[in-house]
Amino acid sequence: MTRGRSPIARLAGGSRGVDPPGPIRAARRLTKRAFRQRERAFLAEGPQAVAEALRSGAQVTDLFVTVPARGRYADLVTTAEDAGVPVHVVSGEVMEELAQTVTPQGLLAVCGFVDVPLANVVSELKDAALTGLRSDEGATREGSASRAPGGERENRVTQPAPALVVLLANVRDPGNAGTVLRTADAAGARAVVFADASVDPYNGKCVRASAGSLFHLPVVAGARLEDAVHTMRQAGLRVVAADGRAGRSLDDADVRDRLAEPTAWLFGNEAWGLPPDLVALADEPVAVPIYGRAESLNLAAAAAVCLYASARAQRVHAVTGQAGT
Repeated sequence: MTRGRSPIARLAGGSRGVDPPGPIRAARRLTKRAFRQRERAFLAEGPQAVAEALRSGAQVTDLFVTVPARGRYADLVTTAEDAGVPVHVVSGEVMEELAQTVTPQGLLAVCGFVDVPLANVVSELKDAALTGLRSDEGATREGSASRAPGGERENRVTQPAPALVVLLANVRDPGNAGTVLRTADAAGARAVVFADASVDPYNGKCVRASAGSLFHLPVVAGARLEDAVHTMRQAGLRVVAADGRAGRSLDDADVRDRLAEPTAWLFGNEAWGLPPDLVALADEPVAVPIYGRAESLNLAAAAAVCLYASARAQRVHAVTGQAGT
């Protein structure tokens, strides 16, 4: 870092006259998976992702910002500086190259990997089963509203969180994977496991599609599906495969009843779904019912239907003792 100059001023001008160019070169390499794996670092683009990275306590090693974004997101820049994160002002051209989007928002952070071992997830699931509550909720807060850092009222349910996990098998599209991760977060899931040949969760498109949820819940990267299924059962979860060819659907009464149980949903590839050998790993295959003329739902939509069906059933059961329908 150049002494005697503010962090904001020292990289103005983009790739010409940068002092020093090292941070940009290092960040540019992280657009490639091999370098991400080697450095155990990735790029988080946009104010939402950057804000969640800083708020979650993730390791943020550099922040890149354009001149317009510096003014637009001044509070985020100040938060990063207060946390000791080096802030680099770059040109729009450099930001476009780093962000790899058509219209970048002018803010991008270099973050350390946040994934956890599968064993950690199992340990947390077992601990949660003893209390029935998510650690950051503690208990249902009756008569009070949770509030965001800025003081605004948040529309969030504070009932006990469900024992719900997502297993992704051979999910290749980063946009789909990131959207499923975001949906799992919204549904109150406790973890998302990227198994077998699934996309890298640190792929830029996947990170953007997660809209900050990558920093909210445990993510396991590169696990073997067989190991993940085995450990879910060890933690007391039923494994349910989302399979459009299944003979039973979410409409079946006994299927709905079992959704109140701790569940790990298994989702397959966008194009061909789950092959028979992977479906066989699950305790039960279940289809999402199709009422109209569409052939099927895409992965992200199907995952949303399944996860919210489980989340509702589990939460209703926690309150009433009956299966949620």
